[in-house]
Amino acid sequence: RPIRDDFAMFYKTNKVFISNVASANVSVIDASSFRVLKEVTVGKQPGSMAYDPESGSVFVANNGDGTISIIAPDLTVRTLDLKSSAYYQEAPLRLAYSGNANRLFVLNQSAARYFIYDPQEARVVGEGKTGVWPKQLMGGEESSKIFVRHFEASLSVIDLITLKEEQIPCICLMSQHPV
Repeated sequence: RPIRDDFAMFYKTNKVFISNVASANVSVIDASSFRVLKEVTVGKQPGSMAYDPESGSVFVANNGDGTISIIAPDLTVRTLDLKSSAYYQEAPLRLAYSGNANRLFVLNQSAARYFIYDPQEARVVGEGKTGVWPKQLMGGEESSKIFVRHFEASLSVIDLITLKEEQIPCICLMSQHPV
């Protein structure tokens, strides 16, 4: 039985995409009938997913081989080999897609590195190093900014259009609870 790690839904076509870590594929499911339409072969240990609502492409981070599979609306697959210093080592790759910038953000948590991929140009347009131990990734369809929270409580803000990064120290107050 496949291990599920992540999923994405493409509302225009009413399809759900679920990554299957153990079987190196993605299940494409019709959200109305709950029927599996196809099992799409991708790279090793697929995990984090993001989608581009304009083109209908689904991006899959393959943690076992450090690649990104790009699933087109017709369910054909092409592979982006991360010939970048941002590659999978010990922690999973995380993805976020910005429709505002039309770019994919890939975070390599284990190497504290990221890269920015432009699907229209089909190339990496930027890369850099985040703060220590990136812990959480947040970005959205309507924003060109990606936010990376770090274990030591700082925040990286990366603009996917200008490719500029800003480090913001955060003050975290922990409440004391009586025992």
